[in-house]
Amino acid sequence: MPALAAGVANRIFGDEASEESYRSFAGENKELVEILARRLGNEEDLCRVLSGAAYNACYARYLDAGGKRGLITPYLGYIRAMSRHDWSSTASIFLKIEKLGKNILAPIDSMFHLGIFRPLPNNPNERNFYEAVRRLYDATRV
Repeated sequence: MPALAAGVANRIFGDEASEESYRSFAGENKELVEILARRLGNEEDLCRVLSGAAYNACYARYLDAGGKRGLITPYLGYIRAMSRHDWSSTASIFLKIEKLGKNILAPIDSMFHLGIFRPLPNNPNERNFYEAVRRLYDATRV
């Protein structure tokens, strides 16, 4: 089961396993991994938490690749356009960000294609992401 869980997590975040055994498991069970990843789209609270995690992961990748900081950045423009379903703006901004690194937006892109990504506020707030994770954790405790 760890290989399946890893395969689903990697699919959600647009990553590939570092260990060969996990990579081959994901490859051999691609359809099952895809089905289970898409099924998470039915869990609204989890999707919001995962969307916040993807936002943070992508922002860290963007900054690490040399993306600019500030109140108005291509990254924040991309998030706003994605959240509003403004596809014409999304495509042009995506290309700008992709020039910094092909894998920067992989988690958001993967989640969007799986139907898991949920729109984010105009100014995402990490504190709100933390609180959402805490609420989800509390709700799942027995």
